[in-house]
Amino acid sequence: MPLPVPKKTSLKGVLAIAGGQHHTLVLTSDNKCQSIGRWDYGRLGLGELSEDVTELTTVKALLDKKVVQISCGETQSFAVTKDGEVYAWGMGSNQSLRTGKENDEMIPVLLGSKEVKGKKVLKVTSWGQHSLFLVDGEKLKPVCT
Repeated sequence: MPLPVPKKTSLKGVLAIAGGQHHTLVLTSDNKCQSIGRWDYGRLGLGELSEDVTELTTVKALLDKKVVQISCGETQSFAVTKDGEVYAWGMGSNQSLRTGKENDEMIPVLLGSKEVKGKKVLKVTSWGQHSLFLVDGEKLKPVCT
């Protein structure tokens, strides 16, 4: 069985780091989410992979979002945007992603369940097969453009 060997990683402009069982998320000062670690279950949010990721890689599905908070469960990942939206990816068993399904999500999906729809998510935390959301109870006002 191969043993993991630590690899020096340069971190610049880091706002936050979140760690799961076998993966890590990094939130950068330009509000981008990066991931590194094991590929399985989609926990990295980088799409269909077949090998581990050994260098921090930007989660492309969130590039047009201003991420302000990140969290990892054992095999799940979450990102909260400035607008209060929450995105989830990774292992979906026991509805741990709160998508309404038990499917694994390979890239971040916007959550729209009744608990968060039309509300501003302030923070998310996760571990094992459960997640907790801190949500502003006030309804968001529609924005006309």
